[in-house]
Amino acid sequence: MKKHFIIILAALLLVQATACSQEQTQESAIEETTQVPEESVPEVETIPAELVDELPKGLDFNGEQINFIIRPEFAHYDADGISAGGNIEDAVYNRNLAVEERLNVDLNYIHTANNDFTIMAQQVQNVVLANSDELDVVM
Repeated sequence: MKKHFIIILAALLLVQATACSQEQTQESAIEETTQVPEESVPEVETIPAELVDELPKGLDFNGEQINFIIRPEFAHYDADGISAGGNIEDAVYNRNLAVEERLNVDLNYIHTANNDFTIMAQQVQNVVLANSDELDVVM
């Protein structure tokens, strides 16, 4: 009895599956024949005049100084606040000015004398182990 019930159930599921696939084929055929050709309108890319951040309005750090330690290889991205004249450098410079103004912070960049990562890591480790607030961000 149980075996017959399973066979009947499987047959019903098979019939239902094939019926659904035939309906879908007919619907897609109707869609293909009744589609109206769309006019080709070139898509215009818009660039927002000003990017809006999601930070709360009135966020103010009261002139807090944020200290970054950076390796010489990143110094050419104008972290010191001097516009270098290149597109990327100018974008970084303008971004830094906007962040300082928006958050009322002073971004202070401390350059390491050596490009050796192990020396920089040792400097950072010394600051952390001394429980100093000399550094905020390591780049």
